Amino acid sequence: MTANALQITGAGLQQPFTIQPFGSLLSVNFMLLDSSGTTLLILGWTAGANTYSVNVYRYTGHSVEEIADILVDVPEYGVVDIDGDGVSEIIALRRAAPLGVDRTKPYDVVAYKWTGRSFVKEDIRCQLRQNSSRKRTMGGVE
Repeated sequence: MTANALQITGAGLQQPFTIQPFGSLLSVNFMLLDSSGTTLLILGWTAGANTYSVNVYRYTGHSVEEIADILVDVPEYGVVDIDGDGVSEIIALRRAAPLGVDRTKPYDVVAYKWTGRSFVKEDIRCQLRQNSSRKRTMGGVE
């Protein structure tokens, strides 16, 4: 989808919040941040050759602010509480080797964890790799 601009309006906003796109819009998701009820807007965009951007926005009661701009290697990402602390993380894949160097190396799974102020990248211990039968496996489990 190609957008000229995305605009967020609503009760409590002093003025509409406009997002100027820098690529094609690929996804729109909402993420319940924690038990406080804070909900984030997550937008996935193309960001160049083999690069994608995940932008995260928070409504503060009177304004909208961008709280993360995450570059990822593949357009798919997930939102899940992987460590059981009640706060969801953004999960993405990262190439283990530079594009075109060694396509047999697996993807690493990266979690972006909310610290209360920002999302911080954390490597996690499972890998996505392709086996000889061309099935994708997660952490060696089919």
